[in-house]
Amino acid sequence: MYLAAAQCDNGQVRIEKLVYGGAGLSRVDGQVALTPFVLPGELVETQVVRSRKDLMEASLTRVVEPSPERIEPPCPHFTKCGGCHYQHANYAYQLQQKREILKDSLRRVGRIAPPR
Repeated sequence: MYLAAAQCDNGQVRIEKLVYGGAGLSRVDGQVALTPFVLPGELVETQVVRSRKDLMEASLTRVVEPSPERIEPPCPHFTKCGGCHYQHANYAYQLQQKREILKDSLRRVGRIAPPR
């Protein structure tokens, strides 16, 4: 089963942002879908691996439009061992995304305004 977003055809979704744990968030007909090994702004094809009432988990099948920040992961075991979530992005971008994830978590979960 492919994710079918209203804004994209052919089972493609646009990744909005990264969330804690390394997955990319997209929305499909109002439902949140999480896909690992993607970057914000990318247009990707995904396949649903698990679907619950309020959340879909998907696997990446193809990057249609890669982010300019995407690089070739330096480790041959990336995507297999689970130790690193962001090796497919350059290091400066990894740090930027980790800051954004922390700020988002502080706002959403902790109801804390993140420091500057």
